[in-house]
Amino acid sequence: MSNKTNQTETKKENFMSEQKCIAIVNYVSCGKTALTRQMFQPAMDAAIVSIETINADQNQAAAGAMSAEKFRAAMAKIEEYMDIEDKSVIVDVGVSNVEMFLKKLQNEKAFGDFDFFFVPITPDARGLHDSIK
Repeated sequence: MSNKTNQTETKKENFMSEQKCIAIVNYVSCGKTALTRQMFQPAMDAAIVSIETINADQNQAAAGAMSAEKFRAAMAKIEEYMDIEDKSVIVDVGVSNVEMFLKKLQNEKAFGDFDFFFVPITPDARGLHDSIK
């Protein structure tokens, strides 16, 4: 293997290991949780905070909104992992909560708490359209 290839691989490994908090969000079903658990978590040795109401609580999902309490609880858990346990965090935001989560991040001016946002998309027209909006 060439020296340039080794440098590229080292940069990739360093990039993942240097991230303290990333959010994985999407607007369509595309294997986001599988990516979180199979690719990002092992590479970062990170804790996972899942924000998903459809699979977690049917009553709250029916209401269609992420409550302020749920948002604060998620942010407190992220802070606990990062500050108290000195651990990296992956926030797995489900389809049912992505818009509200991003609006709450904007309202709370909390985008800066994240090092990286990853938005997986599917190549079909709807997946591209929904993810870009």
